[in-house]
Amino acid sequence: MRDDDKMRLGISAAIKTAATQTLVLSTMVPHTVGEAVRVECENVLMRFRKRVEGTVTESTAQSDGVFLVTIDLRLRLTPNDVRMLRPRERKLPAINRG
Repeated sequence: MRDDDKMRLGISAAIKTAATQTLVLSTMVPHTVGEAVRVECENVLMRFRKRVEGTVTESTAQSDGVFLVTIDLRLRLTPNDVRMLRPRERKLPAINRG
């Protein structure tokens, strides 16, 4: 959610990286460096929600039209918050060919 939007419209994004002081989000909307944002994070499977605020420190366009937005958080996340918000890597089972 952008603090400078008059209607305070929400923008969908996916968390790419979560750390105690920063979040990296993938979104279809560009953000300007220095922009104040509020992010509503959610892990539906674990029934976890967290609202954080911060400042955009980097916004880079990717070749597929997606923007990676780095946010420096005003208040740090706890290690448990980070664990709940980190995207899960799917481990594929090993295939034995023989």
